[in-house]
Amino acid sequence: MAQIKEHGRVERGLLGVQIQPVKDEIASSLSLGSSNGALVAQVEPDSSALKAGIQSGDVIRSVDGKSIDTVRDLTRTIGGAGPGSTVKIALVRDGKDMTVQAKLGDSESKATKAGQGRHREDRGSQGAGVLRRLSGAADAGGRASSSVSRTTSRVR
Repeated sequence: MAQIKEHGRVERGLLGVQIQPVKDEIASSLSLGSSNGALVAQVEPDSSALKAGIQSGDVIRSVDGKSIDTVRDLTRTIGGAGPGSTVKIALVRDGKDMTVQAKLGDSESKATKAGQGRHREDRGSQGAGVLRRLSGAADAGGRASSSVSRTTSRVR
């Protein structure tokens, strides 16, 4: 409520990634040891994530020391941070733990540009490509098999 009074809207941090849950088969193929975290399906152009060096296929495990167990945890943690905040993100890439820092963008300015982008269904199909690449699960037509989730979430 205070943000609405002060800014006329609610301001949320924006990382600029599309994420998916880490399913057991993905955790196993990446040798993660558990299915905790959020799998980065896509990094948006000109985003805070891209500038921080986050890549498709990374698994985000914590933000500012707060454990990220689910996609919802990441969405709430990033959204709860203010635009312009710098956060420390612990992730796993190619089996190695690493940490990056990202200066969060503003969801309002990104929403203004969103009308020029692709539809949500298009972004979801790109996420399925990441899962196929990571897990090798695809049918003869190159589509993700039914055991692999094709759901993506946008972190605002």
